[in-house]
Amino acid sequence: MLGWWNPENVSTDGGLFHLLYWSSAAGMLFVQVLCSRLRQPAPVRDARGREFVWAIVPALLLLSFGLASHRSTHAPAAARPQLALEASPGPHGAAR
Repeated sequence: MLGWWNPENVSTDGGLFHLLYWSSAAGMLFVQVLCSRLRQPAPVRDARGREFVWAIVPALLLLSFGLASHRSTHAPAAARPQLALEASPGPHGAAR
């Protein structure tokens, strides 16, 4: 899925790209549905708890995504999958 998105011979880091892509799409859809149902804003009395959650949850998500991508790019070479690239014929049929 989404193979057209990346060029050939690109590692998807164990599906991290797909996780980020689809979780962002699901989050956007959830917020859009929630906003469309709440036509009138609710009266806000004390919003400290909501503001805390609104700030901390995305920060934790971004931090976890950053740690996961850091681990996948800085893993030892033996642990990373290796790609075997083949020489392709040039424009006139000769391999470069």
